[in-house]
Amino acid sequence: MSNDRLDPANDAGFGFLELIISLVLLSLLSLTLTWSLRIGIQTWDKVTKDQDAQADVYFAQNALRLFLSSARVDPNAQGTMPLKFEGAADNLVLIARMPEQFGYGGDYQVAIKARRREGGQTDLVILPSVYDPRTGERATPNRSETVLLSNIKALVFRYLGAPTEIQSPEWSLGWNDRTKLPVLISLDITFPDGSNRFWPTLLVAPRISGALVP
Repeated sequence: MSNDRLDPANDAGFGFLELIISLVLLSLLSLTLTWSLRIGIQTWDKVTKDQDAQADVYFAQNALRLFLSSARVDPNAQGTMPLKFEGAADNLVLIARMPEQFGYGGDYQVAIKARRREGGQTDLVILPSVYDPRTGERATPNRSETVLLSNIKALVFRYLGAPTEIQSPEWSLGWNDRTKLPVLISLDITFPDGSNRFWPTLLVAPRISGALVP
């Protein structure tokens, strides 16, 4: 007659095998969760760093937009005297009202340029000098500079305007000895290889674009 009862030894062995399989699966699940958590932390850290780096770009663009949009004609200029606006491809000097967040007040003659450091790094900087509207000259030059954006590769200014009254506006890499401000100013900046920042082309229209007023 066959014995229908289960063998206790077999029961114990089957339970132990299940336990081993469960532990293995639990270990694999733990490793998967740990790996996923690590990847998630690394991704979050990279995204946060990228956002912080790009935030510097947006800050620089907002500051430059304030400078360029508030470009002013020289109140002391007479007739066809040139503007105090010296635009080149790699730098720009203009009279502008300093943004309040820089802690300055009034009109300044501001130089915007790339500054190369001893270690080879290049920064986008501004150099403000107090502008005296009574004389049309810089008062006490401010020798300190403010870094708007660190570690750039190169910058290029372009200016849109008509060379003469009878010509159509066109883009050029310089704007000097003119009696009007350009219609538009653009600035492109490139970054060193491997940088995770990008610079959307900055386009600014000066608020005062008419001829000089005696």
